[in-house]
Amino acid sequence: MSDFFERARSQGPFASSVLEALVMGAQDRPDAGITLLSEKGEVAPEKRAYSEILAGARRRASHLEAEGVRQGDRVILVLPTGFDFVEIFFALQMVGAVPVPTYPPMSMQQAAVGFERVQHVAEDAGARLCLTIRSLLPLLGGLNLGVRSIEGVLDISRFDGAGAEEKTWAVDPDALALVQYTSGSTGDPKGICLSHRQLVANCHSQGQAVKVNGNDVLVCWLPLYHDLGLVCSLHSCLYWRTPMILMPPQAFLLEPTSWLRAMSEYGGTISQAPNFAYSRCVKWIDGSAAKGLDLSGWRVALVTAEPVNPNAIDSFAGKFASLGFKRGTLCPAYGLAECTAGVTFPRLDGIDPVDEVDREALSEGRAVPAANPEDAVALPSLGWPMPGHAVRIVDEEGTDCPDRVVGEVLVSGPSLMEGYWQRPEATREAVREGWFHTGDLGYLVDGELYICGRQKDLIIVRGRNYDPQDFERAAESVEGIRQGCVVAFGTYDEDKSSDAVILICETRVQDEKARTPLINKLRSVVTDACSIPASEILLVPPGSLPKTSSGKLQRRRSRQLWAAGELAPKRTRRRDLARMAAKSGLGFAVSSVRRRLQRK
Repeated sequence: MSDFFERARSQGPFASSVLEALVMGAQDRPDAGITLLSEKGEVAPEKRAYSEILAGARRRASHLEAEGVRQGDRVILVLPTGFDFVEIFFALQMVGAVPVPTYPPMSMQQAAVGFERVQHVAEDAGARLCLTIRSLLPLLGGLNLGVRSIEGVLDISRFDGAGAEEKTWAVDPDALALVQYTSGSTGDPKGICLSHRQLVANCHSQGQAVKVNGNDVLVCWLPLYHDLGLVCSLHSCLYWRTPMILMPPQAFLLEPTSWLRAMSEYGGTISQAPNFAYSRCVKWIDGSAAKGLDLSGWRVALVTAEPVNPNAIDSFAGKFASLGFKRGTLCPAYGLAECTAGVTFPRLDGIDPVDEVDREALSEGRAVPAANPEDAVALPSLGWPMPGHAVRIVDEEGTDCPDRVVGEVLVSGPSLMEGYWQRPEATREAVREGWFHTGDLGYLVDGELYICGRQKDLIIVRGRNYDPQDFERAAESVEGIRQGCVVAFGTYDEDKSSDAVILICETRVQDEKARTPLINKLRSVVTDACSIPASEILLVPPGSLPKTSSGKLQRRRSRQLWAAGELAPKRTRRRDLARMAAKSGLGFAVSSVRRRLQRK
């Protein structure tokens, strides 16, 4: 097997689709597969070899074909992490249909928000079917009535059991393989169209970047509806024939130790998570819970999906060094769904460069090394472009910026999207002459990428640019403020005829006597860190700030709620659930849905 990895890493993609790679891997590495852990560890892990997963997908594909699902149909997947998701996803690709994954609500408190998200995606994609689990039918059945294109909301258990005659499925490498919806952190979610060729290009480049080998084991708790879980984890494992330990996201959220325990018990070598996950481990895992764990085999710990806080990853490395975790294992990287997933990756040399630049110069668009630590902003390197990919930094005129000059980040490569689903104008605006305009602000140093904000999120006060993350990180350092639950944005105060900075922080502190000194502390810390005060500081209960499906805070939506005076925690009321259940259309006959599909 080592010869295979050496040869494969030195050449281009060795398969035209992840499906083809799965077939090859099922034949060549029968020992590899996916081990699924239960949410709370109360059920024994279940392992399926890649050959079993392939057979399961083929059986389900036969059922889907018998139901009338055909080439080009967009099918919404609202499924929890598990084998059902994996097999249904590939079964749809086998029949030429296009999976459109979106997230299921994790609790009934999120039911209303979850339904609205699924409805938006279904309408935008023109989906023909929604596949889900039985327990979600009361919530999602309403799609059958509310979305014109939807012809049925089906329980996936109907596709279990022995299938019809198994066929050899072939796919066109340039055919649409997936519509991945953006998280909506800076606007309405848009459908990103990805071909089979683009998926394998990204998987191959990722494997080259991490120097994947026959001893690697990937551990993933990230949801499969998100590109980090789907492409960077599941697809990459199937493509490279790497064993995968798959955990429900709730397992980590309920008990962060479960992630580290899985790395230790199963010999995990690769895993990835957003910045908040490393902070969560530092905060919630005590010494007794982690006692006896061995993290010495962990060689690649990707940090991506949201801005990287050097302090957070430093704290993680320091806290778990006694378990064998090495600081150089942490690898901040850069990626985006419009380029399938990954774009840049650090060199695996144990060096973790952090650029400390002058805050004032940075606000003027220059990344000048800071002379005084008190005036410095620490920005982690996100590495170099993965093989076959490229990154540019351009100014407002589209001219390439020299090193250490801030501009917009542009990316290009073989995994760049086909475009946004049914949005040609948005596609033309985003992709120009083969380069995707990310909207992110950054700079290069000898080809190494540093990100320092987003164009749309910039706070401009008296003509100077400020990064909202600076305000947010300063606020998060104050005791009593929830980590990763702070939003800062700019506005214009008409009464005072001046720019203003608004800071909204989630806290569990309810006592008014305690909230006043907390606000005073926030004001002082933020002013010291950012050189300007926040014009307004608002304390809100946990759960008030809107987030995307991947957990990113939505600054634009937060600003809208603040302006409308509607910033409050979302709750699903009993009558809301009753209304959704009434709309669910549970009485529609499955047989009639089958007939409708077969008539098409």
